[in-house]
Amino acid sequence: MQKSLTKIKVEKAVGTVLAHDITRIIPGEFKGVGFRKGYVSKQEDISELQKIGKEHIYVLNLTKDQLHEDEAALRIARAICGDNLTWTKPAEGKIKVFFQPFSNNHMTSIHHVLIPICRNNYQIGSQLSCLNRHIQNLKVLI
Repeated sequence: MQKSLTKIKVEKAVGTVLAHDITRIIPGEFKGVGFRKGYVSKQEDISELQKIGKEHIYVLNLTKDQLHEDEAALRIARAICGDNLTWTKPAEGKIKVFFQPFSNNHMTSIHHVLIPICRNNYQIGSQLSCLNRHIQNLKVLI
């Protein structure tokens, strides 16, 4: 089985998907995420990665039978969200689901319902069941 994570030289990173966040520190000015997990590296990023001291990075190598966690979260949201439910752009394998009441046109975040993606054989069924209970409770409120 092919490894999903591979350590590569920064110079060979163009077009690859970052496997984790990369911190950027500018002393006295900034400390935070420089590159987000899931970001697809571009040629102009190589010099930036080198400036922050990176010689190697870990990238994702997904096989044809694997999905990026954000794509999996998006597919789940599309499958379970019906009328009056919408969702945010996926980030780190999570999506926030929002309920839009029938009576008005503004979006209301009832409660931050996240759709985490299963990892290490974690059963997603219980999470979907929990999400379904939240959705049923929202319908009662209408």
